[in-house]
Amino acid sequence: MLQRRRVIGTRVRDARLHRNLTQERLAERVGLDRKTVNRLELGHIPPAGPPHPHPRRAGRPAGEPRPGLSPRRHHNTAHVPPRRN
Repeated sequence: MLQRRRVIGTRVRDARLHRNLTQERLAERVGLDRKTVNRLELGHIPPAGPPHPHPRRAGRPAGEPRPGLSPRRHHNTAHVPPRRN
């Protein structure tokens, strides 16, 4: 995980320098603090992805069942089949 953070941080830094941006200017553009950009580039914090719907739910209206699966009735409970007498 730390290695991944460093790789992403290096990519962010390289892209920022390629566009001749300071950490402060990049921070202003993306709505972050300069210190946050610095920590991201150094790999000290995990990168947060852009806000988006859950990947498994993308492209599917809310409440619509997942293809090929039965919809869940209760999120955190196990399904117990009805008893047969």
